[in-house]
Amino acid sequence: MKKGILYSVFITIFLIVVTIVGSTYAYYSLVASGNNRTVNATAEIYEIIYHGGDDITPDTCPMNVVANKEQGCNTVVEIGLGAGVTVNANANIYIEIASITNNLKIAGFKWEVYKLNGQTETFVSRGNFSNIPNDNKIPVATSQPLSTTLAKYKIYLWLDGNLTDNDVSGASFNGHITASTDVLTGIVNNN
Repeated sequence: MKKGILYSVFITIFLIVVTIVGSTYAYYSLVASGNNRTVNATAEIYEIIYHGGDDITPDTCPMNVVANKEQGCNTVVEIGLGAGVTVNANANIYIEIASITNNLKIAGFKWEVYKLNGQTETFVSRGNFSNIPNDNKIPVATSQPLSTTLAKYKIYLWLDGNLTDNDVSGASFNGHITASTDVLTGIVNNN
């Protein structure tokens, strides 16, 4: 029995010595072969200012058949970069649908987007609600360059009387205008 205990003590001491020597060697090998580099990083301010306009509800935008966009409803959104931002960025603007009755998922329910400069409206894009994406977000203006001067966009919604009939009676729409910007990434310089 003494032989078994002596054998166990010898194996335990041997394992402890091997572990200490091995870890010490690994540490000194790492320090000796490692390369200490200084990592330099800078940060830029990235502030987006967004004013989302009014929600589009049956109260603010009743679904009446009209002759043109001016007789329908509209909302204005503003988006831009905060003061002092020096990065280049683009924005995307969406109509996000909270609810829509099936009788409005038609080509006759239209939208148009215009960029505003004072009273001047410059056409950006147009479309309709016949094909609604699965995420219920319709991109209505994409890759719009941002600056520290807020850009205004006017979004019109209307039921075109030339393309609709009594099938839109009792129609209902709820939604709002949302926006996203580019995802910015950087590179760490480790020279």
